[in-house]
Amino acid sequence: MVEPYKFYFEESIYKEYSYTEENLEELYKLIYFSGKVDSYCPYCKKESIFKAYPKFPEAKDQSQFSYSKNLLGSFEKFKEEKDISHFHNSEFTISFKCERIEYSDHIIRFYIKFITEDYIKYKFFKIGQYPTLAELKDYKTQPYKKVLGNVKYSELNKGIGLASHGIGIGSFVYFRRIFEHLIFESYEANKEIMDASIEKGDFTRLSMDKKISFLKPFLPKFLFDNKDIYGILSTGIHKLEEKKCLELYPTIELGIKLILEEKLAEIKKTEMEKEYKLNRSRL
Repeated sequence: MVEPYKFYFEESIYKEYSYTEENLEELYKLIYFSGKVDSYCPYCKKESIFKAYPKFPEAKDQSQFSYSKNLLGSFEKFKEEKDISHFHNSEFTISFKCERIEYSDHIIRFYIKFITEDYIKYKFFKIGQYPTLAELKDYKTQPYKKVLGNVKYSELNKGIGLASHGIGIGSFVYFRRIFEHLIFESYEANKEIMDASIEKGDFTRLSMDKKISFLKPFLPKFLFDNKDIYGILSTGIHKLEEKKCLELYPTIELGIKLILEEKLAEIKKTEMEKEYKLNRSRL
């Protein structure tokens, strides 16, 4: 069974998980999670601690003299009155509140749906969240703006955003654009020191495999070693269904980020070398 943090803060909506009667305790601890997690707060633009506030089910016996409802706030109490059918074809909401006192109204909400098909197949998934997964991840991609520039950086976040809304094919379109941008950027930056017989028109007509082989000395090693990423993206756009693209998405996203990390490290190294040379000249 998926862990609460991964399910709520990392998985895209509509990603399905199956469950059985044996998962009763795990489901309870997921849907009625009441712990704390570390996450980026898109409201205060800082890393923060969030406390979970689930909507616990009510116990059958409610005292008419009590000012508060008797809730099933532990699995021990829950299993005395409920069974797995409690989750069948139901929807749930959970809120996470930023623990910074001045930001107590900073809330992240998640909406979960359970579907039971003929009481044979049991599955559940997130059907929504606010703010979006892309907004929660935005701070992690900000350093890549230095590599991609404003336009392509925006496309990177659009790709992440589409996947967070369960649109896998659309995210692949933007990721393929990023991949192609890195290839042509490398060509433009190095064409003067490359074989003069390859003009831009000829280079454009090469297959992506040949483009990458041609540019091997100038490309991030991870990109060259994993050039099949482009083929997976193209196959996803033209042949695969949304569900399959979403299954592949986490690996593809990580691959793109590893390429960008290598580019970013190269940029930082160049900047440090320039700074060193400048300071060295003053000695």
